[in-house]
Amino acid sequence: VVMHHAPAATLHWHGWGNDIAIPFSYDWHAAIAAADLQTFQQIGAGMSARNHYAVGRAWESVGYTSNGEADDWGYAEGRSVSVTVEVGNSRDSFWPSPSRILPIANENVWPARYLAWATGPQLLLSSLRVTPGHAVVTDDGVRADSRPSNGGLGGRSTATAGAARRGDCAHLHH
Repeated sequence: VVMHHAPAATLHWHGWGNDIAIPFSYDWHAAIAAADLQTFQQIGAGMSARNHYAVGRAWESVGYTSNGEADDWGYAEGRSVSVTVEVGNSRDSFWPSPSRILPIANENVWPARYLAWATGPQLLLSSLRVTPGHAVVTDDGVRADSRPSNGGLGGRSTATAGAARRGDCAHLHH
C-alpha cells in the first residue's frame, strides 16, 4: 500500500508505552539524515503536545532496538514520515481493561489529527511584529509584519499572510 499510494505520512498503533517511536529503531548507530531526524522530532513534538508522550527512536522511547520495525521500512523504502504511537501505560499492557479503552483513544485523537495536518502546508510564524503607533487597526483589519514559513510536509511553496477582519482567521496566499 505504501509503495503504491506513496503517503506523505504513515501512522501505526501499538500497545503499550505512552510514547511515539520514530525511525531508525533497528540499530543504536543507524544513520538518519539530520534534516529528516529534525522533521521526525518536530512532528513527534507536535503529536505529543497534548498527551505528553515521549518521542524518540525505539531505544530512546521504549528502551530497546526493534528489528523489522514498520517505521524503519516506511521511511527507508516508502520515503514516508512513518511513526508508531505506543498507546497505554504499563498497567494497561497489551490488553487494556474495557474501562481504559475510551480514555486511551481520546488521548490519541490529537496525535492522529496533528500528523494528518502536518502532511499538508502548515503555517509557522518565526516572528510577528505589531509596532506601537505604526499598526493600522480599522474595522476592516490589522496590518502587521510577519515572517511566515511552511512547517508541513506538503505545499512547500513560500506562504504570505494577508490582512484579516477582527474575528476572522488569517488568510494565506501561496
